[in-house]
Amino acid sequence: KDSLQGAFNELKEFVERPMRNLLLIEDDEIQQMNIRELIGNGDVKTTVVGTGKEALTALNSGKFDCLVLDLGLPDMSGVELLEKIKNEPQSRNVPIIIYTARDLLQEEEMRLRRLAENIVLKDVRSPERLLDETALLLHRNASKLPDRQRKMLETLHQGVLEGKKVLLVDDEQRA
Repeated sequence: KDSLQGAFNELKEFVERPMRNLLLIEDDEIQQMNIRELIGNGDVKTTVVGTGKEALTALNSGKFDCLVLDLGLPDMSGVELLEKIKNEPQSRNVPIIIYTARDLLQEEEMRLRRLAENIVLKDVRSPERLLDETALLLHRNASKLPDRQRKMLETLHQGVLEGKKVLLVDDEQRA
């Protein structure tokens, strides 16, 4: 009972915390700036690093709620970094989004999917998808996002269920 209560208290503290911490691991300064601007708002503090070594140092010295990783780093492969992150007790549960322009081989993609929550390939719609994934994993309230970000998410989700059948299951008998 105590461990369950502790888990609920942790969840409550997370949801009520006004600031989320994001670690961005990207060596390209223009991409760093673009991603920071895309995700940025008063409720997300983005720490930016450009190498795998800097990422491991940041993870050992701070607590992050989500991590965005570009696979092309100058000092180690993204897969190598992911494996090191997942082997560390303090960082193994941090949700990870891989944000890359690389074409992935099927085996490589399967390996990455075991290590990360989502893979967003850089293309025309990728900024919206990255914003959507980070908002989801950081538990951001979409209605409180700035207009520009909210409109990006609305455009991304528009028509997603159009023409599809949806099964809604609810145990409420009063309905």
